[in-house]
Amino acid sequence: MSHLTMQSELFIDLSNEQEEIVSGGIDFKDLIATSFSQESLGFATTTRSGKGGSEVMQLVTAEKSYTDALKDFMLKI
Repeated sequence: MSHLTMQSELFIDLSNEQEEIVSGGIDFKDLIATSFSQESLGFATTTRSGKGGSEVMQLVTAEKSYTDALKDFMLKI
């Protein structure tokens, strides 16, 4: 009976860069975003009649603000 000897280079030395490529390396994502918007509206009106009577004064203001913040973090090893 003969014996066959096989040798494999299954384990070889790799550089750090080669190891990262083979292992998939590290995937890192860090996203931070903010936003702000504001709308303002204002007007004034005055109405008069006469002979010392009737006067209407009106002042209208409105404001709308929007703010948002987002944080997204991912680490894949």
